[in-house]
Amino acid sequence: MTEPKPKSGFRKLKKTMSRAFSLSRTSSTSGTGSVGASARDGPLTGRAESMHSAVETASLLGDTDCGESHEPVDPPSTLTLMRTDTQDSGVVGSAAGPLQPQQLKELDRLRQENARLQDTLSAAKAAIAELEGSTEALQSRAAVGQELNSATNRVLVDLTEQTEALRLERARLEAELAARQAEVEALAASSAAVSAGELSLQEEANEEAFRSQEQLAALRAELDFAAAREGALRADVAIARAELERAAKTRDEALAAAGRGGAEAEQRLVEAQRSLAAAEAECETLRAALQAARDEQAVTLAALQARDAELEALLASEGEAKAEAMKAAFDLEAAVTESAAELDRLRAALAETESRLAEAGAELAEERRHAAAAAAAAA
Repeated sequence: MTEPKPKSGFRKLKKTMSRAFSLSRTSSTSGTGSVGASARDGPLTGRAESMHSAVETASLLGDTDCGESHEPVDPPSTLTLMRTDTQDSGVVGSAAGPLQPQQLKELDRLRQENARLQDTLSAAKAAIAELEGSTEALQSRAAVGQELNSATNRVLVDLTEQTEALRLERARLEAELAARQAEVEALAASSAAVSAGELSLQEEANEEAFRSQEQLAALRAELDFAAAREGALRADVAIARAELERAAKTRDEALAAAGRGGAEAEQRLVEAQRSLAAAEAECETLRAALQAARDEQAVTLAALQARDAELEALLASEGEAKAEAMKAAFDLEAAVTESAAELDRLRAALAETESRLAEAGAELAEERRHAAAAAAAAA
């Protein structure tokens, strides 16, 4: 049900008072008889002037208040005026003689008009009360809309801070990867300095170093993919922020135009907040996976350092060097296998994050559709 606007209530009051003023004018000028007419003209003229001043007051209120709520100013009671009119008519009639039948009929007609004016005044008061109730409802809805906008802004700020923390974590991981690559290159240089008698062992060490570089390249590719996903997540966050702002603006316009749809907008906002919470949980999962990868890198680095120590020991004893090198190679291969398993887990986590982001995109599309429908309804 459409709520009445504040200014329309004052126009209705003005129209009602104008009708009452017109009726009082007609009543004051329709009397007959010299003595009876002169007895009625006095109070009727005063009553008409009072009704006219009430109409002017209602007109000023309707033109200058611009929707603000005021206490209604009751016009002079027509019943009081009617009683004064009756008393004055009785005094004049007693002074001039008994009332004529036509004057009695006129008095009955004036009483009927007085009853109609009382009904009109009651309707005007009811319209004023309805206007005040609609104004309070609109103010409460505006306050609820402001609270929803504040909550949305807080959620967006928290998501931005978490994205920035994830970016810093990725930068630290890249620095550690560069340090590990430098150590691998140093290990390859030290293995190249092995004597010609240990050529087979040097070839095996070079092969292991090559495999390590391949694993590092794969890890770098995974990190680049994670960085790309982070950029896509940031873009999705920006799109979500724009969509939420557009939805909030559309909601405010719909509330101002028709005063409907507040509950649906609040439900969509709760769903968007749930999607943001799910994205936050995915960021936490990705951060844990990156921490696990960093621990795995530390283990692999320790294995490489151990193999470097074993290669240095091979320079002193050539008999046990080959066995130790093979053992180190096996350990390094196991570490590389564990790194590959960790990378597979990271891929699975990223795939799950993509599915969650796809669901969030679908929810945003649904919210955009609802916002468009609300805008069309408001138009």
